[in-house]
Amino acid sequence: PVQLKNLLVTIGVNNQASDVIIGITKTFFKTLDSKVIQIQRLELDTREELTKDKPDLKNVQTLISKKVAIFGEIEFLQIKRDLDIKANLTDTEFDKWKAAVNDRKRMPHGMNNKPRIEQKQ
Repeated sequence: PVQLKNLLVTIGVNNQASDVIIGITKTFFKTLDSKVIQIQRLELDTREELTKDKPDLKNVQTLISKKVAIFGEIEFLQIKRDLDIKANLTDTEFDKWKAAVNDRKRMPHGMNNKPRIEQKQ
């Protein structure tokens, strides 16, 4: 949140909008963390099924389908987050926001201290 707050100050976002955006971002990451855990469980269940002498391929297919559906949910959550943030910024602020976020995405993994689910897809 400190880095996000600093970014919002840097691009000139007022305190009220900053608080809303921080809330949107916190909610997104809380939900994302939950989705990542769901995916990890499904991957574990898939590996477990595949270690059986006679894996149930229908079960494997169901597990994979559930995992793909969660990735779709994550993509939707990312879009919703971005639109919610955009609704709280002026066009100029949003352009600066996009530029800053894109710069951060270009950093090698590990430099921004947040796991990036996009790398997993």
